Amino acid sequence: MPMFSTLLLGGLVISLAVLLAIAGLIFAQHRISLELRQVHNVPLGLIYGALYVTFGVITGFSAYLVLNKYTTSQATVANEASAVRALYYLAGQFPESQRDQIQELTTSYARAVIDEEWPLMQEGQQSPHAAALNQQITQSVDSFQPSTSAEQAVYSQALQRANELNQNRNIRLLYARMGLPPI
Repeated sequence: MPMFSTLLLGGLVISLAVLLAIAGLIFAQHRISLELRQVHNVPLGLIYGALYVTFGVITGFSAYLVLNKYTTSQATVANEASAVRALYYLAGQFPESQRDQIQELTTSYARAVIDEEWPLMQEGQQSPHAAALNQQITQSVDSFQPSTSAEQAVYSQALQRANELNQNRNIRLLYARMGLPPI
């Protein structure tokens, strides 16, 4: 419903502006002589040229900003999915109990984001289930106690990926709340 009122208000403002412009044109043509108007054609042409260029630059920057926001949101989603995938495969090098737990959590998280959170994002909301799974993934990775240098390296990579997952999730949810402008 807010979208309809915004469109209605926008249409009303544009219609009013067009009517005022036409009324001003008719008024000027009846009140100002043709000779006086012809004298000012060249300076007005220069001003209009500058306005056209300014309008083109503003339109170009606006299109760039919208496309940049759209591209950034796509990259954020891809990075989040990559972090989930990397955590799943890194967990394969953990001891069996933690390996199974982290792999199950990452699989459940991916399904929860796709099945639950994506539909909720249209309303700027998030899935509590996906948020809880994200927390559990981080806690599971944090709770691992490496005993060898190889496990320490895997643990370090897993911590980095869990951090990337959290950052990208937060950015994605921020974009969902702000909304992407239609292209």
